[in-house]
Amino acid sequence: MAKTNCVDISYCQTKVDFKKLKAAGITTVIIRAGFGRETSQKDNMFESHYKNAKAAGLNIGVYWYSYATGVADAEKEAKACLSCIKGKTLNLPVYYDMEENSIAKLGKETCTKMALKFCSVITKNGYRAGVYANPNWYNNYLNYNTIKSKYSIWLAHWNDTHTIKCDVWQHGVGKISGVNGNCDLDYIENSSIIKNKTTKKDTAQKKTTITTKKTATKTTTKTASTITEAQLRQKVANTINGWLGATEGSTGHKEILKIYNAQNPLPVGYKMKDYDAWCAATVSATWLKVGIAKYITTECGCGRFIDNAKKLGIWVENDAYKPKIGDAVIYDWDDSGIGDDTSGASHTGIVTAVNGNKFIVTEGNTGNGIVAKREMQVNGKYIRGFIAPKYGEIAKKVSGKITPDKTNSNSSTKKKDTSTTVIKPSIYTKCVSNGKWQKEIKDGADYNGIIGKALVAFATKVTTGSIKYSVHIKGGSWLGNVTGYNKNDYKNGYAGNGNPAEKGKAIDAIKIYYTTPQAVANKYGYYKVVYRVHTLGGKWLPWQYDTETTKGQDGYAGIIGKTIDAVQVKLVKA
Repeated sequence: MAKTNCVDISYCQTKVDFKKLKAAGITTVIIRAGFGRETSQKDNMFESHYKNAKAAGLNIGVYWYSYATGVADAEKEAKACLSCIKGKTLNLPVYYDMEENSIAKLGKETCTKMALKFCSVITKNGYRAGVYANPNWYNNYLNYNTIKSKYSIWLAHWNDTHTIKCDVWQHGVGKISGVNGNCDLDYIENSSIIKNKTTKKDTAQKKTTITTKKTATKTTTKTASTITEAQLRQKVANTINGWLGATEGSTGHKEILKIYNAQNPLPVGYKMKDYDAWCAATVSATWLKVGIAKYITTECGCGRFIDNAKKLGIWVENDAYKPKIGDAVIYDWDDSGIGDDTSGASHTGIVTAVNGNKFIVTEGNTGNGIVAKREMQVNGKYIRGFIAPKYGEIAKKVSGKITPDKTNSNSSTKKKDTSTTVIKPSIYTKCVSNGKWQKEIKDGADYNGIIGKALVAFATKVTTGSIKYSVHIKGGSWLGNVTGYNKNDYKNGYAGNGNPAEKGKAIDAIKIYYTTPQAVANKYGYYKVVYRVHTLGGKWLPWQYDTETTKGQDGYAGIIGKTIDAVQVKLVKA
């Protein structure tokens, strides 16, 4: 991997010792100033990071994360950025961070114009400017040559090498002295991009630190390990199996959330609530309880789990992969079963047994809201991919700190397995109106929203079974299906355009689909979700059942082009 003399940081890194960073050979930091088009969206760690980095004598650059929907929005984002960095002295350019899928859908010509507009506004106000993007963006969604001819290039390419010429290269993620937790690692390819470059003394310190680090690493690997890879994998399986039968609100469920929420810092800064979907938190809590999470990753959202695993090089995008005990599988309930599914993230669990081409997965928050087992087939339908931690390397790193279980027998045999409990389903909904999340509604007892105020985000979850939903943006298109229920997870926690959703666009249609588990169907019968919407300045429209198109139904609730201000949702017998 390339050497590192730069890191980029944001609100995710709450505890940074910039003096230690400098002693570790870091000469430069690029700090997130904020996101979106409002000055209120300044990164809450920006002022602190800037002040302390400057005091430590580090070179400083900033970046602004984009959610723009067009050139006019890009200009607003540039002005918001300028407001947030006013009076700051920078050694590197101000970079425009372009990576959202919703932006890529606008096309190469528009994306390029957006990047140029942002950079133009920044440079007209006395700062240098540049664009941050990965090779896919530079090849398909941005005119690289046009941008390179005028502005700086910051390349995100997590690999040992790259072929795109750039000034700054983000080559991976990892731990470094001075930062509590992981951070992005960068290398300054073009030293002239820095004004007031580091001194020879700094360079000498860097070389000394790197040499010392290598020596320490060699010493560590000589320590005898007290746990083998196989034993560590089994310990992970035993740990998650220890929660088998745990239901929402049970002691096991509370323990899972407590372990997850005890992290510092918390992923995306979000503390899990007892009503949140908790499959990803269960996987995270397992690795945390065993004591190896820092070598893997933790998350409460399946989509971000995939993103993190890709960055760490432990993601397997292959349905035919034969997993090992301790690997995590991520499902996509929208998988057609044809070819290798490479999109969507609906659910997750940990592989706890493998038998030929079949394997057992233990999962939190399964269809009937408990920790239970599922049998899967290699190359089977609904597999999105696998997180495959490098347990062999981890076993060496935790040498002497983790011991094998006294027996490899499944600890769950001593516990009462209530996985056959069947819970009658309930549905919860919430939405964003008038700039904030409104109260949660259970089982359609009331409607969500404020009559006269546009609905800009919507979320729903069920206690039993599974649900997927999406919204249509006025003047836009249908957004992707969502299965989560988390206002802080803008990828799979709610349906809407924007982060935060309070700044999103108005919704003019909603569609929802509920899947009844067989156990529920056997005891209570099949259910459908039924929902209706109220149009702004209009009236309540007819009820829509699931995504049906019979008996005059459209497959969704709403009228394309007419803003929605309220929605009501229930579960009914089919």
